[in-house]
Amino acid sequence: MSDIKYYSVITDIGRAQLANCLITETPMQLSYMAVGDGGGSEVQPKGSETQLVNEVYRGPINSLDYVENDPTQIEARMTILPTVGGFTIREAGLLDADGNLIVYLSLPTTVKPTMPQGTGMDYTVTIRALVGNDVEITLKIDPGQTIASREYVDKQIAAHDESASAHEAALEQHDSNPDAHAAAINKHNIDTTAHAALMAAHNADENANPAAIAKHNADPNAHSTNDLPWIDCGTVTRVNDYTISVIGDQSAKFPRGKLLRVNGSDAAQCRVLGAPTVSDAATSIAVWFETAQNLPETITKLERSPLPPCATARGVELITTTQYTEEQITELLKSYCYSAITIEKAGSA
Repeated sequence: MSDIKYYSVITDIGRAQLANCLITETPMQLSYMAVGDGGGSEVQPKGSETQLVNEVYRGPINSLDYVENDPTQIEARMTILPTVGGFTIREAGLLDADGNLIVYLSLPTTVKPTMPQGTGMDYTVTIRALVGNDVEITLKIDPGQTIASREYVDKQIAAHDESASAHEAALEQHDSNPDAHAAAINKHNIDTTAHAALMAAHNADENANPAAIAKHNADPNAHSTNDLPWIDCGTVTRVNDYTISVIGDQSAKFPRGKLLRVNGSDAAQCRVLGAPTVSDAATSIAVWFETAQNLPETITKLERSPLPPCATARGVELITTTQYTEEQITELLKSYCYSAITIEKAGSA
């Protein structure tokens, strides 16, 4: 079994919403966050959930940002005031303006007391989710309903101070003064070595740029179609031409339509067919290829794309010459993010 107990997943509804936003080129709008007690037990998100096991509180999202240095992840926060509580938190979710559960996650058991119980505290729930970088995620709420945390206020002040137009009137007055930085400018201008040392060192280095270029060219993922590296899935067993098995319950890592790569070859890319099954401490995964081929006789490596299915799927018509039965075709259409698929049936010319 996986050692990771607390994690988030994009629900089936969320993936469908992201796919629709990608097609229509409209942003996804998130509005609320909910927390629950899991019905008395910690939860294991699968992605098929449409609501929390037992919701105990719902409120507007206080802040929504992309994770710094990673535009494929969002981070949402909600603050629960000291006057709200008297419950236990084991699960949480992000919802859109219509109340659809977009992201669902498990949390370590936490008791949220209230002042009458002897103690009170602001409790901030933070949710991170991998949404890809093809869809814009925005916050749609009534600003009057949100609670501004100290961290949020500090960030807003810092952003204000960094804005070139924040103090435009004062800056215009300052810039109109010819003596504002006269002393510093004069000192800099008469210093003939102001940048000489750095320029000399750079110009004397014959590898100043070739070193960076060589490092780039040696990177096998430098021009990959994915912005992020593939994730190694560990030990894998070949069951048959279209089925593989991994140790433990890893079904949450292989949702329908997930893009996989076998033996490090882009030519051997395939997708998860239907939902994985778990039996005898192993996860069985059926796959299908976009071009007619079977799984290699020997599998030395299995990798999965770090992006969700809706972000890795192509929005153009997909044509495959792989022959499938009617039952398999039904599963393919259910498995893939888009319905525009032309498939050659088994036994056809």
